[in-house]
Amino acid sequence: MPLPLLLLTLLLLKATFAWAQTPDSEQPVELVTLDWPPYVGETLPAQGYASEVMRHAFAASGQAVNIRFVPWARALRMVRNGEADGLFPEYYDPVQRPNMNFSTAFPGGPVGLYVRSDRRLSLMADPRTHPELAVQALQGKRLGLVRGYINHPAIDASEFFTRDLAVSDEQNLAKLFRGGVDAIFIDFFVARYWIARRYPWFANELEAVEPAFEQKPLHLVMRKDQARAQALLDDFNRGLETLRSNGQLEQILQNHGLR
Repeated sequence: MPLPLLLLTLLLLKATFAWAQTPDSEQPVELVTLDWPPYVGETLPAQGYASEVMRHAFAASGQAVNIRFVPWARALRMVRNGEADGLFPEYYDPVQRPNMNFSTAFPGGPVGLYVRSDRRLSLMADPRTHPELAVQALQGKRLGLVRGYINHPAIDASEFFTRDLAVSDEQNLAKLFRGGVDAIFIDFFVARYWIARRYPWFANELEAVEPAFEQKPLHLVMRKDQARAQALLDDFNRGLETLRSNGQLEQILQNHGLR
């Protein structure tokens, strides 16, 4: 082979090998999420608090992030089918998500029941300490839940009530207002956001059942069998710890009105 052609061939082989060895840090992290204000939303400033946490935490490891907004049930399918690296924000429940790994937690909000004000619900026990007893107050009732959501172990395992599934929390609030369900399970901050900004006439008609079941932390989740998933979760966890230790996480919460 003539020398110039040999050199050209070697250069092409080197370039091909270098492309094949491109580090993961140069491949954007593909994440999916839903419109779930005030935590995350396509039209929110910086696409919401949780999106900002994703971008800043991964940036600490030199990772760029692409975020796509789809309905939650579809987001779950996309991760299971390998169409995305991970999804957020998710609640911790390895029983319901056996094939997923969960990141370190970052702050979420109070979750519990909402009812119509003229149909108040008295819980039989404090849901923070005796959730299984508290759920018995829903005996024979129709409870609005969102398809694909993790809620609370006592809610998800209960057979005391009939499940009425919706595609979003916003839809469940409208169902509750119309009397289509007796109660809904929802993040209280999410309920207050939609009532204040979309349905102000709901304000005197719907109310939270206090106390909330729990203060629910949030997570990024990725498939256990995905090749680079654990490395990406490790990158995120390190970045999240940096945000926590330098005060940036608290600042992000404040910027989005969550503190």
